[in-house]
Amino acid sequence: YGNKVNSLTISPNPASTFISVDSGLPLIPGSELEIISASGSLIRKISYTDNPFPVSLTDLPNGIYLLRLINNQQYLTGKLVVDHK
Repeated sequence: YGNKVNSLTISPNPASTFISVDSGLPLIPGSELEIISASGSLIRKISYTDNPFPVSLTDLPNGIYLLRLINNQQYLTGKLVVDHK
């Protein structure tokens, strides 16, 4: 089945303003990145268009979030810490 990549590269992390997210995979049109709160609520859904992909964090409160990339029936996840010092 080839190499299965199961995590996103998120940098910097912790972050306060912007992050760069890299899936390391070829993307298909319609790929989406979800930002999910620690309580499991979907905060934001973004069309993911390119690697690395910039994401603004300025409207997110401090906390721990799950990032989930949905790409061609594959799910990749990563943990993000937002810390506006």
